Amino acid sequence: MSEFNTDIVYHVLAPTCSLSVIYKTLDKFLPDRKSLNLDYANSPDGRGFSSEKEMVSHFLDRKHLAQTFYWNAKVSNSEVLMVGMDITTDKKLIVTITGKTPKEEIENYFRDLKSFLNSEVGTISYYGLSDYSDGRDFERRYELEPCS
Repeated sequence: MSEFNTDIVYHVLAPTCSLSVIYKTLDKFLPDRKSLNLDYANSPDGRGFSSEKEMVSHFLDRKHLAQTFYWNAKVSNSEVLMVGMDITTDKKLIVTITGKTPKEEIENYFRDLKSFLNSEVGTISYYGLSDYSDGRDFERRYELEPCS
């Protein structure tokens, strides 16, 4: 029986910050997910949103406006618990996947996520989120981190 790490967070910088990348990643890694509540985030003018995609697009389309969204699995599963999309102030997209992965599969899963996103910039954390202030800072800190 495989031993699981329960607090693994994979962080990968997507080469493009777009609605398409966000939903393709969600469909691949968390297809059976709960929708975000429409009051998850508000626009600076306090206006509400009529759909999840409108809410996410609002933050994608506005320069210097950052937001992180987290989608949860509809039902408990054995691997992916949550997918996060961190839209940074410099309009970079850092994808995070929090899950339970057998120890012997951690590097493979990380490689698969980086390959799917066509990215070489990423890191794995085990007890919390990686430290970065924006997308450029993330890239500077983690672009040379080796993947064994």
